[in-house]
Amino acid sequence: MRKKLTSIRGRLLFFFTGLSVLQSFIMAGFVKLNLEPSIIEMYAEHLERFAYVTLEETAAESEKIETYMVNIIGDSSIQNFLESVNQLEDAENAGGFSAEFRNRILAYTDYDNIIQDIYLLDNGGRIYSNLGKSRMQRFLEENPELEGRREASALWYMEESDRIAIYRVINNNTTDLTRKVGALCIFIDKERFQERVNRLMMEKNQHYILESGDRNFFISSGEEQEIKKGDIVSVKEKEGWRLKTWIEKETAYAPVDMMIRLLLIELFVLLGVSVVLIVYLTGRITKPMKKIRAAMKEIGEGNMDIVVPEEEDEMGVLAATLNTMSQNIKELMGQLHEEEEQKRYLELKAMQYQVNPHFLYNTLDSIAMSARKNHDRQSEKMTMALSEFFRICLSQGMEYVTIETELRYVQSYLEIQSIRFPDSVSWKCGAEPEVEKIKVLKFILQPIVENSLYHGLHDVDRDGNIHIYAYMEGDNLRISVSDNGMGMMPKQLEAVRKNIREKQITEEHIQEGGIGLQNVQQRLQLVYGPAAGLEIESEWEEGTRVTVVIPKTRITYREGEKTDDKKS
Repeated sequence: MRKKLTSIRGRLLFFFTGLSVLQSFIMAGFVKLNLEPSIIEMYAEHLERFAYVTLEETAAESEKIETYMVNIIGDSSIQNFLESVNQLEDAENAGGFSAEFRNRILAYTDYDNIIQDIYLLDNGGRIYSNLGKSRMQRFLEENPELEGRREASALWYMEESDRIAIYRVINNNTTDLTRKVGALCIFIDKERFQERVNRLMMEKNQHYILESGDRNFFISSGEEQEIKKGDIVSVKEKEGWRLKTWIEKETAYAPVDMMIRLLLIELFVLLGVSVVLIVYLTGRITKPMKKIRAAMKEIGEGNMDIVVPEEEDEMGVLAATLNTMSQNIKELMGQLHEEEEQKRYLELKAMQYQVNPHFLYNTLDSIAMSARKNHDRQSEKMTMALSEFFRICLSQGMEYVTIETELRYVQSYLEIQSIRFPDSVSWKCGAEPEVEKIKVLKFILQPIVENSLYHGLHDVDRDGNIHIYAYMEGDNLRISVSDNGMGMMPKQLEAVRKNIREKQITEEHIQEGGIGLQNVQQRLQLVYGPAAGLEIESEWEEGTRVTVVIPKTRITYREGEKTDDKKS
């Protein structure tokens, strides 16, 4: 037994099986001691809340119907009608509704489908309605106290039939608000009113009694039921209404008993299932762990081709992560080897293009002197510019020059081009004072300017302009070269961006575009890291901007580095 517990699988089996058994006993005790009274208490709280809401809604429903009555009472035509008939002494001369007036009364029944009949009474007890008078006469005979009523509040009555009556005195609403001019009685559908109350109940078999404060109105959930000991009861009163509602003990305890039985059955089933799953899962967990351990050992010995089977679980995620890690290491090692080969290739090409600087300078000086003797000032000027161009370009074999020197080098190149193509292009070079002395990789701006001349400004029918400016922005040194040339269409721009991102630079690339933008991109990333490079923006017929981006953290001053801070 002790030997089994020393393995991960044995410890997992012992721990989870014991935990499942303990959990089952705790849950069973909790259900018996705490859950049953808690659910009953919660049931009582819900009943209280539902009773309150039911009474609120019932009061609102009655208030809505009484508001309908206020609207009818406030109708000027009804007020005028009652005033006029009250002045007639003979009941037979009182007459009845006109068709227009009858339609007006009928319109009020459209307020709510619960309203069935509307009756008006004048001070002489005469009844006016679009229907027969027998129902109203019977109601008045059953409630003789209404004859002398003066108080202008609504009274609710329960008829033996399927209707509810609401009676209210009508007072004059213009000159004397206390003077009675008649009465209004509305009959509503008892069944529909009770349906609205029933919808607010919490349970279908919930009992209730709803009555008005004067006990003239009374409805209940059905046959009168006696409240027994243990039933959950709630009584609420509000605005002249009283609601008494209760749920029988058996009804309340039924879901509780069912829940307890189901929980106990589930606990025993889960206990058995848990034991089986624990045995299965511990095997599934420890088996992939053994494979991962073996694979890590292989990787540590240098075998990056090892692949761990991936499954759809946490161990599968670990296996996938290990496979990805080994693949990334393999790719990084290959990329590092490729970059070293590329760097050696570029250095070899740079060495192949180097010439003896003193021989070149002396030859160009001789050509300039010869042009001066022959009074050929243009040739002399072009030769001197070319001499300055190569003097800065070669920089006595230095790899890094200041931004100030790099800008002079570009200016020399532009002066040569302006002699070849006079009055076709103008330029402006500048830099923030704090960046002029920063040393950068040389020969990074001339290919960009050459690209602007031969591709951006070549076929434009307006004066060309090139603006070069170096500045510090955030954590980057930026040198922008912008022109007002033809620009590029979106597809062409995307193709150029894709081309400069290619890793391989071949002899064919160099022959096609000199060192070119791709060369500059690769040199920047080899020296300054992947965050460095070229940003290209262009709008068709607006121009193009190419920006050299160098992280500030990669600008270093290495001891012994060959740099050029002054004109050679």
